[in-house]
Amino acid sequence: MAIENWKIAEDAADWQCDWESAKRFQLRYFRSLPMIDKVRAVEEMCRLARSLRRIDGTRPERS
Repeated sequence: MAIENWKIAEDAADWQCDWESAKRFQLRYFRSLPMIDKVRAVEEMCRLARSLRRIDGTRPERS
């Protein structure tokens, strides 16, 4: 896969910076990562979710 520039161009139109475009950008970026980085990202999201659940305390943690 070719290395792509993941920065938003300075002359980007406003429509390129909306929520839907940001979502597409993040999905394209995630797909471009090596598998090991994808696994690490998912593991980190799981750790964050568990931490937030413990802090919130309103939802029981599932095993």
